[in-house]
Amino acid sequence: AVLLELLRALKRRGPSEVGHVFLFLDGEERIGPPPFVPTLDHPRANACFGARAQVLRWREEQRRPGAFVLLEMVGDAELGLVRETSYSDPRLLELFVRAAQRCGLGATQLVEERGMMDDHVPFAEAGVPS
Repeated sequence: AVLLELLRALKRRGPSEVGHVFLFLDGEERIGPPPFVPTLDHPRANACFGARAQVLRWREEQRRPGAFVLLEMVGDAELGLVRETSYSDPRLLELFVRAAQRCGLGATQLVEERGMMDDHVPFAEAGVPS
């Protein structure tokens, strides 16, 4: 639902000079023994399969996005967000914090700060603000 509304909002804004690519990813929390085939030199190679594959694809195409935004667990009616502190780009994160405040969502935007492993990590490690 969140992604559909985001697409509707982008359509209402009209054409943009900035392109958007939407990735639907899963599997970042897979835990278990091999077999798995790590595709990036990553200490947690048994996770983030789709994200790591996309980073590799863009490397092969010699493309690099300007930013990566992960929407994770954002559909809760009593939303409280975690500010990810290990890999998230502080400037990009601040853009979202200010946007939430302008929309009157300041009370729900932040309930905790901590580092976390998720699909944004391969992008951040590839130098993409995430």
